[in-house]
Amino acid sequence: YDADGVEHDPALLGSTCDPDAGSGVYAEQCDKRGGGSGRTRVWCEPLKNGRDWGRCRLCPGDGCSDRGDCVPRTVDTGERVGECDCEFGSFGAGCERGMSRRALVNILIISCTSGVVALLALLAATLCHKYAKARRKAKQAVLLRGSGGAPELSLAEGLQYHLFLSHTWSS
Repeated sequence: YDADGVEHDPALLGSTCDPDAGSGVYAEQCDKRGGGSGRTRVWCEPLKNGRDWGRCRLCPGDGCSDRGDCVPRTVDTGERVGECDCEFGSFGAGCERGMSRRALVNILIISCTSGVVALLALLAATLCHKYAKARRKAKQAVLLRGSGGAPELSLAEGLQYHLFLSHTWSS
């Protein structure tokens, strides 16, 4: 069993497999992994003696650390190697570094929630500003009790202000 408690038969590593069969077939030939994430953890290394069969090999990180799929790749020298194709957020030779899917989801949720809260705060500030501006404008008007309209005031030449003196404190 590996670190995740999944059955993995080390005796099968190094056994023969068909490198041209496709990853699903040689994964079955090389690895007795049952259920789980369905990730491909092994690859089939072709034998260098020209035979049609290869040797089962485990990808780095004990089969890509369950965060990626093991895929065969031909390097510049022409040699075939097993390499991990890591999922989003994971990196490293065996996909051993990076954040888990749960951490990425948490970051996404926190980011979206923060954005919504910021937009609501901006909307609230805008509405408060408009309300305060309307109240200031309403308080600046002097209206006549009888007609409800603004009084017509004339200002003598040379004067700059009118004085309104109320005889009650509430007005």
